[in-house]
Amino acid sequence: MSETLEEYLEGTEHSVGTKWMNDIFVDGKFKISGVLCTSENNGGKFQLNAGIGVNLNTKGVPETTTLSDLLGNKEIDVEEFVKKLLKNLTARVRQLDAESFGEESSVRKAVLKRLAFMDDKVNIFDG
Repeated sequence: MSETLEEYLEGTEHSVGTKWMNDIFVDGKFKISGVLCTSENNGGKFQLNAGIGVNLNTKGVPETTTLSDLLGNKEIDVEEFVKKLLKNLTARVRQLDAESFGEESSVRKAVLKRLAFMDDKVNIFDG
């Protein structure tokens, strides 16, 4: 997801980062996307279910930032976005299948490169 958003934001002042591990932020403050996954082992067959949400063209929703907003209200072609996203996801899945997720994995390096908030202080409240 981050790579696809980076393609759209290329040439702008915006940066994309992942908040471990399911939220995608732009400029460290605008949540623009999220990914939720579940997995199952059905008799030795592993199944992964992923739900992906991204704010592309939403208008009139308070406190929501969209890709369109970040690109000066340019309308985003949803079909084109999905095609780019699937192309990028397919490429990364193939890399992961070939390399695994070891220290030298290009997929691992790409994930680590995009992690946001790594050095931020975290406060935990019990209440």
